Amino acid sequence: MIILKHEQGSYEWLQAKIGVVGSTRISSIITPAKMQLSKSSGDLILKLIDESITGISAENDFRSDAMDRGDEFEPMAREAHELKIGQKINQHGLCLSDSNPMHGLSPDGFTSDFKGAAEYKCPGYKHLKYISDDYPNVTIYNDYKPQCINYFLVNEKLEWLDTVSFRPEFYPNPLHIVRIYRSDILEDIEKVRIAIDVFFKNFNEAYDKYTF
Repeated sequence: MIILKHEQGSYEWLQAKIGVVGSTRISSIITPAKMQLSKSSGDLILKLIDESITGISAENDFRSDAMDRGDEFEPMAREAHELKIGQKINQHGLCLSDSNPMHGLSPDGFTSDFKGAAEYKCPGYKHLKYISDDYPNVTIYNDYKPQCINYFLVNEKLEWLDTVSFRPEFYPNPLHIVRIYRSDILEDIEKVRIAIDVFFKNFNEAYDKYTF
């Protein structure tokens, strides 16, 4: 894994992301149920071709309330998580796959040995579903499966990912951690790996077609 040291959110980080398929883009082109390429993957291929040639990002600057909430509370979530597990979660900029520099990840954090990672979510009332046994299938992993699996694909040393739901206003139980081990999701990882390989095969064919 190649780690670029630009701080997330910086101009340099935004520039480095141009032409890279990160977790958000992977989540938009892989169906969470069957882990297959969605129909929207063709649009992303065109965006990547355009970005590769022009150097101009094809993404807009839209920000949802949920994104703003995440930015506000993620530092608190990280602090609470670190205190709970007794390990430091270090922030990094853009991380690129050793096998494909167009495949990357902007992680919420890795442990110092890069064998552990964290994905933080700061939801509203859905936090109650995440912490309740009444909703066994409602989990961060199930809701954001391609995004979570991408950690294991980009960082081949990764052994586990903590999916963390944090709602500080819900004072009885503001923190909920579910640890996902690589060994438990090997089938899911392979499905996403295959889908990404097919995507980049399609990208290379389309790139040759549009840049003849």
